[in-house]
Amino acid sequence: MGMKTVKLTELDEAVRSFLSQAGQGEGIRVEDAAGEPRYSVAPYDRAGDQERAEALARLAEIQKRRRERMEAKGKTEDQLDEILQDEE
Repeated sequence: MGMKTVKLTELDEAVRSFLSQAGQGEGIRVEDAAGEPRYSVAPYDRAGDQERAEALARLAEIQKRRRERMEAKGKTEDQLDEILQDEE
């Protein structure tokens, strides 16, 4: 599925007001007359500098542990890549 990008300034006030409801930490599910979901709107939240730094630190720690375990088993990145490609 593709995604169309629209600037808020391109939308009329009624649409901006409706979409602002999704900015309160909740999404919006739009249903048809039969109650079937047709559209959804979710707020787009970016991580702050501290949150991003903490996530990168956690990722670095996970990668370090994985590298240590692979070295302890005498395995290489190339061997791991081969295993993963075989599973596809």
